[in-house]
Amino acid sequence: MNPGLRDRIQFYIDFPDYSGTELLQVFEKLCGDNGYTMTNAARVTLKNGFARILAAKGKHFSNGRLVRKMFERTRIKQAIRASNDTISHLDIEAMLAEKDIAALSDQGGTIIGFQRCA
Repeated sequence: MNPGLRDRIQFYIDFPDYSGTELLQVFEKLCGDNGYTMTNAARVTLKNGFARILAAKGKHFSNGRLVRKMFERTRIKQAIRASNDTISHLDIEAMLAEKDIAALSDQGGTIIGFQRCA
């Protein structure tokens, strides 16, 4: 965003995006850290969701932040649906169906955030 900033910083650190498997591992760690378990069907649904999102990712994809956002929304879906601490494929499907998350897995989807107008 700042053209002069590139001249002032003499190094570049590349943080490659996580793979779908790594995104799933991050999600599972968040589940474990917060006392949740996932069903196998939920894992499959989430893995497929991550594959769709990665296939449509843009230049400024923020995968670590995306996983946290998805986990928080899944927790809300799970709390509404059940009284236990098990995340099911129903919770994952409900979260993936949300408009801004679904847009990430759709090539022609809506952009999240603000767009600069001329």
